[in-house]
Amino acid sequence: MQAGRSRRWGRVLGVLVSPVLVVPALAAPASAAATVLYVDDGSGCSDKGSGTTSKPFCTIGKGASVATAGQTVQVAAGTYSGSITVGKSGTSSEPVTLAGAPGAMLTSSGVGITVSGKSWVVIRGFEVGPTGSDGIRVTGGSSHVTVVGNNVHDAGTRSSGKTANGIDVSGTTTDSTIDGNVVHDNSDSGIYVSGSAHRILVVGNETYGNARGYTRAAPGIDIRATDNTVRGNYSHHNEDSGVQVRGGADRTVVVGNRTDHNGDHGIDVLDSQDCVLVGNSVFKNVTAGINDEGTSPGVTIKNNISVDNGIDSPRTSGNIRVDKNSYSGSVVDSNLTFLSTKSADYVWNGKSYSSLAAFKLATGQEARGIQADPKWRNAAAGDLRLLAGSPAIDSADSGAPEQLARDIDGVARADDPATRNTGIGPRSYDDRGAYEFR
Repeated sequence: MQAGRSRRWGRVLGVLVSPVLVVPALAAPASAAATVLYVDDGSGCSDKGSGTTSKPFCTIGKGASVATAGQTVQVAAGTYSGSITVGKSGTSSEPVTLAGAPGAMLTSSGVGITVSGKSWVVIRGFEVGPTGSDGIRVTGGSSHVTVVGNNVHDAGTRSSGKTANGIDVSGTTTDSTIDGNVVHDNSDSGIYVSGSAHRILVVGNETYGNARGYTRAAPGIDIRATDNTVRGNYSHHNEDSGVQVRGGADRTVVVGNRTDHNGDHGIDVLDSQDCVLVGNSVFKNVTAGINDEGTSPGVTIKNNISVDNGIDSPRTSGNIRVDKNSYSGSVVDSNLTFLSTKSADYVWNGKSYSSLAAFKLATGQEARGIQADPKWRNAAAGDLRLLAGSPAIDSADSGAPEQLARDIDGVARADDPATRNTGIGPRSYDDRGAYEFR
């Protein structure tokens, strides 16, 4: 099911290499002025050296500990062991960067890479795993940290007390981005945001196969802190929900994601209020596809496509479900739902509705809802893009909170000349779900 495929939404972070001034008698050590510090565990390396191409460091940990603002630690292909802790902060114009060349693999008995209490740091291009604890951890009041384009897998052990997250953002970390990573087969959450972490953007990642094994608990993306955004990710085949928002994660935005074939919900909001769930495509998850439960009032659910979720479910059912403790102030509208077999389509305040008309009449919700086949290209093969004639085309509410101007693939909203515009808002031609029709 497209395992291992990653969509990169991140910026291109270049390296500026300064010209070298040669003054034979007075030249400073190369490490003092170098823009790039090299790590290569081949012959001739030394952690007591200067990190030059002729005398590279042997370990990533050494380079990470000494790099200063504006320096890049360039890691050659190879397998490196030992935990890595970034030693210094960068600046907005000169971050500290750890960059792995293709084939740079990091294993560790502890955390793979740790950023604690540092700012303006970039971690990119590594394969991280297996590790004894979290693959990459950002904590301790860090800020402006970018974790981009890494492959993080096999963190922790699938036994009680030994599980670990692929990428963990915690403490009072702020204003940071988890971007374009592939995070899979870890023993707990793929991407985990907790504590007082806020203004964290989780964007363009693929998460799959994350599982504790001994109990159903590991989601693809797990948000447990306020004021964070989950945008344009693909979360599938995880043990628990594709995207989980819980434990007071108020005002979380979940927009433009795709979640399918997860062991619990596609998107689950639990005990978190005023969240926004807009423009997602949710397909064949074991229980209710988009689920608002616990005490989670004031949730906005708009412009989503939710299909064949919760069929023969061992727990909750429904393509969209809002429970009796969460419907107050919550809004459901402009969604497209479909069931290929008879089952609950909507669940609201403890009552199930198989008919959209009955749901509208009883609740006053979903005035612009559509109950129809979305006409995906090939859902069985994992392609949830729209075919011509889909009722999702040019029918969304572009004024919905956090509605995106581009879809999960980065394609701009476009008016299909063959489809009559029935959308509302500043653009009358946005499509429902995560994908814009080409």
